[in-house]
Amino acid sequence: MHSTQDLTPPLCAPSTILEPKFCVNSGKALGMPADRRFQSLMRPLLSVFYKRETGFQIGSVLDSDKEPGMSSHPLVENDASSSYGGDPMPKASANHISIEYETFGNPSSPPILLIVGLGAQLIYWDEAFCRQLAEAGLYVIRFDNRDSGLSTKFNQAGVPDMADLIGKLMSRQTVTPPYAIEDMAADAVGLLDALKIDKAHICGMSMGGMIAQALAIRYPERVLSLISIYSTTGNPRLPQPKPEIMGLLLTPPPKERQPFIEFNVNLFKTITGPRFGMDEQWVRQIMGRAYDRSFCPQGEARQLVAVLTQPNRHPALKGVKVPTLIVHGDADPLVSVEGGKDAAEAVPGALLKIIEGMGHDLPHGEAWAQIAKDIIAHTKKARS
Repeated sequence: MHSTQDLTPPLCAPSTILEPKFCVNSGKALGMPADRRFQSLMRPLLSVFYKRETGFQIGSVLDSDKEPGMSSHPLVENDASSSYGGDPMPKASANHISIEYETFGNPSSPPILLIVGLGAQLIYWDEAFCRQLAEAGLYVIRFDNRDSGLSTKFNQAGVPDMADLIGKLMSRQTVTPPYAIEDMAADAVGLLDALKIDKAHICGMSMGGMIAQALAIRYPERVLSLISIYSTTGNPRLPQPKPEIMGLLLTPPPKERQPFIEFNVNLFKTITGPRFGMDEQWVRQIMGRAYDRSFCPQGEARQLVAVLTQPNRHPALKGVKVPTLIVHGDADPLVSVEGGKDAAEAVPGALLKIIEGMGHDLPHGEAWAQIAKDIIAHTKKARS
């Protein structure tokens, strides 16, 4: 591991609505027996849930024999309609679902796949950031994960009963999520297949970094290099988010557009680091566009279950052989910088860049202009 500290000079999770409704979980992606190592995470979460009236409901669980990385497509419903007034973006059929994506740059250039975080949409990757990468000679692909934006929604999987789920994890019972982080990695590989791309640089932020790590572990032949930004290995021994931060993330946001925007402005003010600050006008614009494209808090809840039930990837990351860049802010209140350090320690030869004063900042502004430069240098070195 090599480390650099930036002394000079984005789990983007808008929030989760867990609406009261009867639901049916889709097929078994990953059955994970929880053990006492989970309790450091579950104890603060449990205190959050049991202090509020959730009204959550949950229906039966339909187990299937599929392995992680294969969608339970009979239970998939694609309702990705949009009221967003921009130009329509292309869709790709991948891993039995439909994925909305957008590209920047020359298709003959080395590709880089950008994977967003929890509840985020492809527009969270700032266009200025994408164009900076494209102008440096990369073919940039940003896309909506399953259950977000205009990609396939798993509506028939219903809304998870989070209080029930956390109780099971605390009591070390097996939890069956609607799908796993590994399934989302398979979606990303399916998108590369649809675009006829054999290999790409894989870059993920927050939950997207978890997906990127899983992709590098399971599909090493598809990876030119790995970039993981303010993410974690799933190692349960790492520091967990503070209960007040998780409380914000788990508070049901308003269903109306303007209150929804205000809610998320407050959320991102809380998790943005002190050094670079938050561009409130940009956040308001992105939150408005996200609301107009697709308001699907139920999908974010299902993604959250995938995060909470993820395996510890630290041992498997020791087998990753591609050039790896780990970027993390030392003031991240959501995903501790220790998560980045753990990933860099696991991957042989990984470069760790710690940015002083950066939190879980959205990909926009001064910090991310520097991160783009780091990514460009990393991908050029990986090609040499």
